[in-house]
Amino acid sequence: MSDSTLLQSPLIELEKSGRFQWVGDTIELHQSPFMGHIRIRGDLSNPLFVEKIEQATALPLPASCGGVSLGEELKIIWISPEEWLLVLSSESRVGSMIDRLKTRLEGEHIAFADTSGGQTVIRVSGENAISLLSRGTTLDLHESQFLVGSSAQSILFGATVLIVRVNSNHSTPLFELYCRRSFADDLARRLIDSAQLIK
Repeated sequence: MSDSTLLQSPLIELEKSGRFQWVGDTIELHQSPFMGHIRIRGDLSNPLFVEKIEQATALPLPASCGGVSLGEELKIIWISPEEWLLVLSSESRVGSMIDRLKTRLEGEHIAFADTSGGQTVIRVSGENAISLLSRGTTLDLHESQFLVGSSAQSILFGATVLIVRVNSNHSTPLFELYCRRSFADDLARRLIDSAQLIK
């Protein structure tokens, strides 16, 4: 597990300059840099695997493309037919979660990887959040198409991201953008510049 005490936010220069967290009348940008990220690989057709994952997380394992299970302190995001991303509220919880999963799934064909140190999360919210994101991706993010509990991997302003919609308030939608730390600064700057063009 990565040690967040040794890591700096990938947006530290923007944060020092005061450009991030940029807040406008209809758009807000925030970063959650030190969340826990666990990649899980397993066989969805194995009922024991599904059962034990759901017991360990208290969330249903998404079975369809783009599915997301949302909880108070964690979420599970479908990545591929045999892979999911388990997101925890803090990196400090990763070790205990992996231990819990290993204990419950001992003897099963399954793999875990802690990817916390290589990723960050940028949150985009507000009345014009969809308008902002639509400037950088070809995805249709309208609430009638991209529902709460939906996710999609895409290119956003030139960066590879995982986009997740996490709330149900249509007037102030909230999206989470999961990206590599190495892409975060450039992505954030492009989001800020595009947000300033939206009236």
